[in-house]
Amino acid sequence: MASEPCVGAAPGRIVRAVLVVPSGTQMYSGLGRHIERLVAVLSDEASRLQVVTDDQHPAVCRSLARAAGRANAAITVLPAYPSPATLDPEVPGLARLAHSIQGPTTFVLNGWANAFAAEGLSEVRRERPDSRLVFFPHYQTPLSVPMSDGQRSRIMGALGMVAAESDLVVHDSCDESRAWERDVAAGGERAICHLGGWLDLPEEGDAGLRPGAGLGALARHSSRFTVLMVADLNEWYRKGMDLFTLLAARSALVRAAGLPSPRFVVAGTMPRDARLRARCRHLRLMGVRFLGYVSESELRRAYLEADVYLMCSREEAYCIPVVEALSAGCTVVARPIGIAPEVVVHGHNGVLCDSDLPADWWRAISEASRLARSVPGAMIRQSVRDYDEAHARASLAHSLRPLLRIG
Repeated sequence: MASEPCVGAAPGRIVRAVLVVPSGTQMYSGLGRHIERLVAVLSDEASRLQVVTDDQHPAVCRSLARAAGRANAAITVLPAYPSPATLDPEVPGLARLAHSIQGPTTFVLNGWANAFAAEGLSEVRRERPDSRLVFFPHYQTPLSVPMSDGQRSRIMGALGMVAAESDLVVHDSCDESRAWERDVAAGGERAICHLGGWLDLPEEGDAGLRPGAGLGALARHSSRFTVLMVADLNEWYRKGMDLFTLLAARSALVRAAGLPSPRFVVAGTMPRDARLRARCRHLRLMGVRFLGYVSESELRRAYLEADVYLMCSREEAYCIPVVEALSAGCTVVARPIGIAPEVVVHGHNGVLCDSDLPADWWRAISEASRLARSVPGAMIRQSVRDYDEAHARASLAHSLRPLLRIG
């Protein structure tokens, strides 16, 4: 059942929208793909769209410029914050820019770590009754983000203010919504909406998803199978790469003994840190193949060639690759966080594993490989029918439209 917007739509004049993309946004990540979608939807719904960023990384600017160009939107690059090592405490010049914009305006901002930028827009929202504020937290409890107790206190306070001042908070998943409500909001938002809709999962024993059902079962009889992981390797601990390393080591030992073992493939941005690059070199010696940053078509081919998709992250707000893998007919092994509990039907289209023990993940991967040989790919794809691109765009437009009209 798709979530309904909590703000009543009112007919009237379409207003201007300003999308703020603070530094630190990775346009090759799930968040980046969400922003490209958001640019397209806002350009369809608003009379005029302006994309604002203080991220001067060339790749990010090029990606934003392409997305803005396709949407016929203006793009403004503000001066970067002087200390990029901080948690993006503000976007210099943003408040001044916001105050200079004339007429009814809806400000849209992404990312919980950019709470201080959102805090500044909250002040604009209070001072200008003709403005609106929409916040996409992509929230996750910041366990792995290095910060002092003082920083943590300040950022949680800023998030609390944003929760109270925002006209709409849009969540990626039920799991994120519960974490936000528990840690930040406590019912403080004026409106909450969920992106992507809800999926009616079959009950245990439902014929809709049954291993081995149908004539189109995958004919993968090889004892060797491929396990794919998509991750930004700069986030080593948060993405569970320490756990992944232990699984790769076990696979290498099993293979050395002449027994069948999984082949691990990793797609995603390679680490900037020299120590993490050294860890990747060790993983290569264990037989792990690194694809690096890949295009959308190359990524889809990787999903289609994989038998199992692995998500062992400790934190995720959504985790788009889980849905992408299922939509490609690939079984999934995932920690029950982010979108995974909503789309992975344990024992049917994948396996949920809530453990930090490598042996538990090894068993889960083995179980998922058996599913890959018995469950039709079409049946796996059907399990995420409500999470395709068309549905996501429609849900996003449905929740934003009331805030882009006045009168």
